[in-house]
Amino acid sequence: MSRPYRPFDYFFKRYFSRGAKRFYERAVGESIVSIRVVEEAELQVKVVFGAADLIVEIITVSGRRVIVHLEFQKAYDAGLGKRMVKYFIAIEEEYGLFPMQIVLCIEDFAEMYSDGAALGNPGEPACVHIVFQAMNLSQLPADWFVNEGEILSVAMGLFCRIDENGEEILLGTYERAIASQTAGLDELGDFVLALQLSLRIKRISQNIFRKFMEATRRYYDIDGLVKDLMYSHPEFYQPLKSELDAKYHSGFKVGFDDGKKVGFDDGIRQTAKNFYRLGLSPEQIFKATGLLPKDYLDS
Repeated sequence: MSRPYRPFDYFFKRYFSRGAKRFYERAVGESIVSIRVVEEAELQVKVVFGAADLIVEIITVSGRRVIVHLEFQKAYDAGLGKRMVKYFIAIEEEYGLFPMQIVLCIEDFAEMYSDGAALGNPGEPACVHIVFQAMNLSQLPADWFVNEGEILSVAMGLFCRIDENGEEILLGTYERAIASQTAGLDELGDFVLALQLSLRIKRISQNIFRKFMEATRRYYDIDGLVKDLMYSHPEFYQPLKSELDAKYHSGFKVGFDDGKKVGFDDGIRQTAKNFYRLGLSPEQIFKATGLLPKDYLDS
């Protein structure tokens, strides 16, 4: 699996295009019969729709047809409101329906969009005003996103608030999937990508990280993603290393190259070398990796 250039957009578009049934059902307020992604080629206003993150057409059990427009935001964007108005007008013109518009925020800034958006001439009352829903992912329950047995939806749950039961669903489903080898590397890679993003925004506990690493200890050939995860987050991994080394005797496996075990120490040493080449100070490298210059500089 090749790593996407923009992992945030890639992951969310993929998840909400392929699944997210529970989320959509909560959004529209009833059970859903079908979810269909609207392709850009179907639309007359291609420039407008090409810039939108995702548009789906939903049919509910009562026969209601709903157009849902989703935007995924990493940070607050002051210009988003005007774009949402333009999307709203274009979608209504295309379908004859007012769309349900939802902005999913990876950071906690949804309240900054609480007034909706308006368009109008300077100094005059707004001629168009809309109110869209903005949601902070961290404040949504994991069970809005988790369908047991589906790795991609389980991965999505990592972005959300995880209670005790949600944590068990997440890790239990993932562990069963890799143990039975029913999931492809692409799906497992999605899970690792979600974990990386969750760590980056501090939406995951060290307990989840610990359970994930224990569950994954025999599957470190997932296209290098798990190795990257450990090397880029030593603050999570280092406290567990001695414990896991002792528990599994032969050491914590982080990858295979033609069947040859690659140790964590070699990987973290290479990471320290890379940091050194990038110009980080010995103090910064020590803080990130726990290694002194004599540990990673060739004599």
